[in-house]
Amino acid sequence: MLRGRDALLDRVSRSRTPRTWTPRVPLFAASAVVAGGTVASAVVAGGAVASAIAAGHLLAM
Repeated sequence: MLRGRDALLDRVSRSRTPRTWTPRVPLFAASAVVAGGTVASAVVAGGAVASAIAAGHLLAM
């Protein structure tokens, strides 16, 4: 089992793909967090507006 793992690690360590993508992972992760926060804020804001409309608060303006 260890020989297979060592062979896989050796192959991966010689590959250019991990070296190319590893520095970009934090940027993608941060972008996903920002996008998720933006979507969550939009959902909450939409719910607040819908709630205000349902209560008749925005109709009086």
